[in-house]
Amino acid sequence: MRISPRLTRPLQNKLAPLACLLLWQIAHPAAGQLEAGDLPAAATGEALIFETNVLPLLRENCLRCHGEKKKKGGLDLRSVESALRGGESGEALIPGKPDESLIIELISKGEMPPGKKTRLDPAGQKLIRSWIEGGARSLKHPQGAPREREVTEHDITPLLLLRCTVCHGGRKKEGELDLRTRESMLKGGKSGPAMIPGKPDESLMIKKIRAGDMPPARKLVVVSVKFMRPNELELLERWIKAGAPPAERTGEPPDQASSIEEKDREFWSFRQLEKTKTPEPENKDRVRNPVDAFIETRLEKAGLRLAPAAGRLTLLRRASFDLLGLPPRPEDVEAWLADDKPGAWERLVDRLLESPRYGERWGRHWLDVAGYSDSEGGQHADRIRPQNWRYRDYVIQAFNDDKPYDQFLLEQLAGDELADYRSPEGVTDEVYSNLIATAFLRQSVDGTYANITNFVPDRLEIIDDVIETIGSSLLGLTLHCARCHSHKFDPIPQRDYYRLTATFKGALDEHDWLKPDGDAGSGRYLSVLPESKLAKWKAEKAAVDAQIDRLRKELAEKRKKRSAELGIAPGELEKKDAAFKKTVDSANERIKGLEKKKPEKPLVRALWDRGTPSPTYLLKRGSYLTSGRPVSAGVLSALSERGKPFRPAPPWKG
Repeated sequence: MRISPRLTRPLQNKLAPLACLLLWQIAHPAAGQLEAGDLPAAATGEALIFETNVLPLLRENCLRCHGEKKKKGGLDLRSVESALRGGESGEALIPGKPDESLIIELISKGEMPPGKKTRLDPAGQKLIRSWIEGGARSLKHPQGAPREREVTEHDITPLLLLRCTVCHGGRKKEGELDLRTRESMLKGGKSGPAMIPGKPDESLMIKKIRAGDMPPARKLVVVSVKFMRPNELELLERWIKAGAPPAERTGEPPDQASSIEEKDREFWSFRQLEKTKTPEPENKDRVRNPVDAFIETRLEKAGLRLAPAAGRLTLLRRASFDLLGLPPRPEDVEAWLADDKPGAWERLVDRLLESPRYGERWGRHWLDVAGYSDSEGGQHADRIRPQNWRYRDYVIQAFNDDKPYDQFLLEQLAGDELADYRSPEGVTDEVYSNLIATAFLRQSVDGTYANITNFVPDRLEIIDDVIETIGSSLLGLTLHCARCHSHKFDPIPQRDYYRLTATFKGALDEHDWLKPDGDAGSGRYLSVLPESKLAKWKAEKAAVDAQIDRLRKELAEKRKKRSAELGIAPGELEKKDAAFKKTVDSANERIKGLEKKKPEKPLVRALWDRGTPSPTYLLKRGSYLTSGRPVSAGVLSALSERGKPFRPAPPWKG
């Protein structure tokens, strides 16, 4: 078959360089042979070792952010062990599985190291991939890193808190079984030890879970828990098989050193306010105070002047709307126009500030910050918060009393800690007010009054809303960004978010939850009343109770008498005697009316410390299913002194 030269020319052009290269190698046979030492270990078939082959590459490209001085995202890449331990996003690598290793995902996408100029070249990426594929070998583990890391009690505790301790924990111990610690599991309950170290198949808790008996299906919605997942059961079995290794109880691990640097402590919102020098504008004839000076100076730069002075009636309306949110009353207008003496303006402002409407006008702004609402939200039912109005009134009164701002904040954050409200000496008006103030932390949209929306992730949303309210209202920070990862812009490591949740966990514990609509003792209400009001409340209640008791006694006597007259059993009278039934109905209606006259039960919607909380763990990527390292209570790292860890102390003895 004849082929056109036109079709063969491209092929000839492509093969020509290869032919030349082949001829050159035939002429110089040794020129194309490289020494074994010139090739990377992967190319020669030698095993890649972390310290020899990988660490130099990481030291050059990664350890500045993930090394000794700084551990962004809680990740330390200085050793195979620390890389396996991972950071806030989980394990950095999985030996033998490069495609499932987070470090490969990030470097292949160019996300780590960040920036186009610092990206790893293909050779570096291939080296790390080959090392992981070969088992992530190191001098300590020349045959490859362990495919499965050791499971400790810190891996198991969050799991049991999530699935089991609602019935076998702090508030409730069904079968006298407590599953919160290794020691309590070994102690067991009525049926014996919950586990036998080294023998998962013989451990009672494993048998119950495998059989589907625990948690019991009929109680899942009632207690808002779910069945243990297969991977969770496998983890529990591995832990018991390994002898149930205990957790180190030494606080946060030493490698949890803060990633905060000194420059982070100078973040703009953390700096103290500096007194600014009052400017001196060219036109001083209209300047009456420093504020005027600033305004006039800025206007002059724009070639403008202050507007003409407002008339007296305009000033009155402006002041009244600004301070009270209401127009002036006719008598206010008359008094203002009649006051032509020096200092009239100051006297007007003082009168407006003394009005109770001032607190209503300006308190609403703080109520907006707190997220105040008269109902729970989050559900179609949108249940009313019957006692929440007390917090509204507290805020209004605080503005009217000109309460110092630091005291205002302290009462709302820790009102239950300022004095012992359980003291037998009774509750003072101040203590009562402080307890009401803590409702600042009870304003989140909350649908957890329904069992079906009262699972741990639902509760974590409420806690997140509280943390975000604290951050936005008091710190000017969006703290909830750090729930899933270290903050992208502000100096807030993810660990700091969970340190804050641990600080409030004595009152906001996702594993020891109070429903919004419970009564005193079961919900978010305290039954307290100040001594100044308690005597009156008791007297009013006693008076109504006495009337009710009298009516019931009279009815009982009539029942007894009528029963004897008719020879009918007392319980059958209403059915057989229409006249007596009317008497009973009338008495019951009167009793219902009296019940409504009883003084309201002294309940306060509050937030208070309920005792020893469950431990706090960092949640990898914010998921309640992926608990990480334990975290202790603390404040933002950027606001704490180095070498002086946060130490919570009892507010009073006992």
